[in-house]
Amino acid sequence: VLDEGKQVVEVDVQVRRVSPEGEAEESEENHIVRYLFREQAETLLRDVGFETVHICAFPDINRELSDDDWNMSVVARAA
Repeated sequence: VLDEGKQVVEVDVQVRRVSPEGEAEESEENHIVRYLFREQAETLLRDVGFETVHICAFPDINRELSDDDWNMSVVARAA
């Protein structure tokens, strides 16, 4: 479920763990995740004294971030 006004998304995760003996255990998790846009991440970092070094797509760190991406990598350093 996406709440664009609050910039949160509800994510359902199904986890399956398999032991070395082959026994499987399954569980479900529900997470409310606050998301940021690139400009917001840069502003928040700057406001707390960091310089943005690089922002890119995740997990493909060799690709520019696009409007279609749901995940990003951010590299920052203390200013």
